[in-house]
Amino acid sequence: TVAGQFSFAVLLFDLETNVPLALLDGNELTRFRTAAITLLAATRMARPASSKLALFGAGLQGRSQAMALIERFRFREIDVVDPAASEVWCDELQAASGARVRVSTPEAAVRDADIVVTATRSPTPVFDGDWLAPGAFVSAVGTSTARNRELDDRTLARASRVVVEWAPQS
Repeated sequence: TVAGQFSFAVLLFDLETNVPLALLDGNELTRFRTAAITLLAATRMARPASSKLALFGAGLQGRSQAMALIERFRFREIDVVDPAASEVWCDELQAASGARVRVSTPEAAVRDADIVVTATRSPTPVFDGDWLAPGAFVSAVGTSTARNRELDDRTLARASRVVVEWAPQS
């Protein structure tokens, strides 16, 4: 970990010869794995006709989350909350998804969103849980340290179910 950024590598060996076969960038594996887990969970727990995505964080993980979700859901709207969101990427996401994509405020993004994804390293909650629509699916994927917290107490109190990838870390 350097300045709060995690990096790792995965070395694959041939099990018969013990010869290294490949060195994989762990960040790339995580990018795809995490987005795939969100997609799987959303497919099983979000409303099938979900039409609005609120995306907090437009970095590598946030972009991966959006690209995975548009493969399954036909959003009409995607609101992106990130002060450094790239207009070029938002235009690309709009072209790929067919949805109206805009940079938004936290409240405007969350209100009426069917799916909310947080992919930030925020030390404090990124939205007020009272803004969530009943039945909204929330995937909080961005923080993995005990000091950071993307969701507030109200979001957790309103949840009908909390599913975690790894209980000791969560």
